[in-house]
Amino acid sequence: WRSNNTYFTYTLPFAFPLYGGSFTIVYVSTEGFLQFGSNTSADSGSNSKAELAAYRRVAPLWDNLRTNGTGDNIYVDTSVSGQVKIRWDATNEADGSDVNFSVTLLSTGLFRFDYGPGNTALTPTVGISLGNGRAYQTVAGYDGAAALANAASVVFGLAPGFVDIGAYEFRGNSVDATAPTVSATNPAVMDAGGTPGSRISAIHVTFNEEVNPI
Repeated sequence: WRSNNTYFTYTLPFAFPLYGGSFTIVYVSTEGFLQFGSNTSADSGSNSKAELAAYRRVAPLWDNLRTNGTGDNIYVDTSVSGQVKIRWDATNEADGSDVNFSVTLLSTGLFRFDYGPGNTALTPTVGISLGNGRAYQTVAGYDGAAALANAASVVFGLAPGFVDIGAYEFRGNSVDATAPTVSATNPAVMDAGGTPGSRISAIHVTFNEEVNPI
């Protein structure tokens, strides 16, 4: 898989659950991410949070990369039952330096980002996305980091069927510039930050005024 600004189609050895979906096909981008459900823009090297949010992606190190330099390639390892490791040995187009990282998918839905030597002069997008334009998560300390040489691994574990629909943020307007405040919660323990070891099945929040998120 030696190329640039393209992707390769790979059939997974199991159905991988992600954000409420189940996928046996993944599009492996030379630019450092996996895409599920669609191959639209799976060849993009112009990384941004907006594009991450627009597509169902798992991005261990999305940047302007290529895998057709000397010694470059993308490797797929299925030697461990129930998991597949996809590893990039790539070139950073910004300065021609070496980039090494991988993502390991487990049949349970867990996945892990790992980082090797090199990985300098970066401007990366690192994170995951549902692909609905709103629900996505970047990795603090990794996303946008100029260097990720031998960085610590990052493990994700989304609960089966988990779908985050995102959140609305109050930004004020010309009439009411003061955000509503929470006047009560049920259970009340939520106001105190919860009780260690407690299990809460539902949370009810009462605001001091009507909130219209539209």
